[in-house]
Amino acid sequence: MFRPLTRNSFIEALRLHKTLRLCFDQRVDKIDRAIKCCQFLHDARPSLIGFELRKFLVPDGEPLTVAGENTDSDEAGVLLEEPDYSVREALRTRAFWTYVGSMLLRSCVLSSIVVHQIPHLTDLGIPYQQAPSVLGLMVLMSVPGRFVFGWLGDRFDKRILLFLLCLQQGLGLFIFVNARTIERLYLFVLVYGLGYGGVIPLTIALRADLFGRRNYATIAGVSMSFTTVGTVTAPVLAGLLYDKTQSYAIAFYIFIVLIIASGTLFLLLPKSVMQAKKPAEA
Repeated sequence: MFRPLTRNSFIEALRLHKTLRLCFDQRVDKIDRAIKCCQFLHDARPSLIGFELRKFLVPDGEPLTVAGENTDSDEAGVLLEEPDYSVREALRTRAFWTYVGSMLLRSCVLSSIVVHQIPHLTDLGIPYQQAPSVLGLMVLMSVPGRFVFGWLGDRFDKRILLFLLCLQQGLGLFIFVNARTIERLYLFVLVYGLGYGGVIPLTIALRADLFGRRNYATIAGVSMSFTTVGTVTAPVLAGLLYDKTQSYAIAFYIFIVLIIASGTLFLLLPKSVMQAKKPAEA
């Protein structure tokens, strides 16, 4: 049985309510001031940090340059202008749709490998407890590939590197389809993992080379919207093929063709040629 609410207990409850509300209001006020302080520091960050660092990093006698200025020039005194495409302008170029087509084919392969890799391994007789470790090792092996090919991408043609990496991934898939021992699976992890990791920084950098940095995020979002179609549909189609044939072999051989076609499309992309203009005479 509940005890009846007396007048004293009601007054104590009211006082407790006021105290808790006062504490809550003070806490909210402190949080609000902290948020405003962080916002101020964020807005002032370029002037408080960036400008001061530039004073130390730029050698004496050299003029300071601001972000967005391009100081590249050739021997003839021609300034090289970085590409600066708007989203609408990028959508009108052949390079954008070639790039999207290549990434769409890649997304079909990558998502299907992630979804159907473990069922395929169990069909080959690999214990279910060991099969997920293969996927984890593949992702781990991609880490050195990202560093190495990211470094190479600053020194060699990214399109050629991407084509070679797609061929390497195709070879890895061929090893994976025909793997019957754990040793061959480790070989797949090495070959495919390095190629998978190497492609990631190169495709990101290539997109910036083609369309510039000003609208980079928006153009990236638009291109990823198209590649999502392959990410969603390809694993479903691979599952349907397995239901029809009771084997993943046909699906994975199709993926080999798709990844090689993706690399070929990278080769068809135009080279990143900066627009040249003569400097204005004083």
